[in-house]
Amino acid sequence: MPITGSVQYVMTCPNCGAKDCQVDVNYRTGEGLEFCPHCGYGHSMYFKQDRKGNYLLRDPAKGAHPDNFILVERKVESPYGYCEVRLERGCSCYCLESEERYQHLLAECRFDDKVKSVSLHRFVDGLFSTITVSKSCEPKEG
Repeated sequence: MPITGSVQYVMTCPNCGAKDCQVDVNYRTGEGLEFCPHCGYGHSMYFKQDRKGNYLLRDPAKGAHPDNFILVERKVESPYGYCEVRLERGCSCYCLESEERYQHLLAECRFDDKVKSVSLHRFVDGLFSTITVSKSCEPKEG
């Protein structure tokens, strides 16, 4: 198994100005993730892989050379929000591009017995807000 590792730190969010935007960078590959748990800003860069986890190459004949990997970059600069889905054990988090994506996620969660609550964190017109929907699907502003 290859040795891998990452460097983690915080930065100021370029969208909302929060001081604890999370950053995680793999120091061997350069792949990384930035996300803000207050507004949903997100930026990720990773090498494309197939379903088995093998890296896809631009030209298979050239082999595994850094310039031959397919880099995928995704940026959510004007997010709808940041969503936390609380489960029986653990939590899943999402940077959301749109209200439509949030509504889709909320609809999926309503039918999952492992989901306990869904919290949406937003930054709108200079103000932070949080809405939590418990399993009973009753929204609570916070």
